Amino acid sequence: MGLLVSLGKKTRTFVTPKLIGRRADDAVRTVDRLGLQHRVISGPSGTGGAALAERTVVNQRPLPGYPVSADGMVELVVSR
Repeated sequence: MGLLVSLGKKTRTFVTPKLIGRRADDAVRTVDRLGLQHRVISGPSGTGGAALAERTVVNQRPLPGYPVSADGMVELVVSR
C-alpha cells in the first residue's frame, strides 16, 4: 500500500531584481509587474556627502539576486 501526501500548491519564486539607483516610480512598476507587494520607505537624502537624485532607490530588501516568493514583500528605501 502506498501513501501520497500533498504539500499543497508550490509558491512561485522570483529572483529579486536590482532596483538600487533607479527612480522610485520605475522600481515600483518593476515590482508590480512581477506581482509582488512593495513598501516604500523614505531614507537619507545623501550618504557621505554624495548628492542623490530625489526619490532614488538607495537600498532594498531582499537584496538583488535573492529569492522572493510570489506572496513576498520588496522593501524600497528611497532618498528624500
